[in-house]
Amino acid sequence: MFGKIKVLIVDDSGFTQEVLKTILEKDSAIQIIGMAGDGKKAIELTQKLKPDVIVMDINMPVMNGFEATEHIMAYCPTPILILSSVIDKEGIFTTFNALAAGAVDVMEKPSMLPSNSWSSIGDVLIKKLKSISKAKVVTHVKGRVKEFSPHVKPV
Repeated sequence: MFGKIKVLIVDDSGFTQEVLKTILEKDSAIQIIGMAGDGKKAIELTQKLKPDVIVMDINMPVMNGFEATEHIMAYCPTPILILSSVIDKEGIFTTFNALAAGAVDVMEKPSMLPSNSWSSIGDVLIKKLKSISKAKVVTHVKGRVKEFSPHVKPV
């Protein structure tokens, strides 16, 4: 990969967007090219900006992270890291659903308190993004099947 790793941050919390931007931009190899507050905007920005990696929350208004991931992987395949606080509560089912939607990896978002919990994940998050940016992703037809066949459920 040449140049900086272009990252799109998708989270409905403006605070979380800014914290992630601050953490990720500490690494000179990473460039934040956009931020979205819902899945629909994430799809629009992915098509427009062509990021190398997307950091995606799950619970968002308008369109959740699972739906956005399915659509992005069906039409504009891009490595996606799911970063959500739901991982801890829902456990393995959330992880499997994220991977089934096309995400490359899943990571638990730190709680809002204590404040140092965000800084503790910085190095891990940066390493994951650098690794994920090298992943070769393929088109997932699951998102297309749902769109064109609303009465047919993928097996």
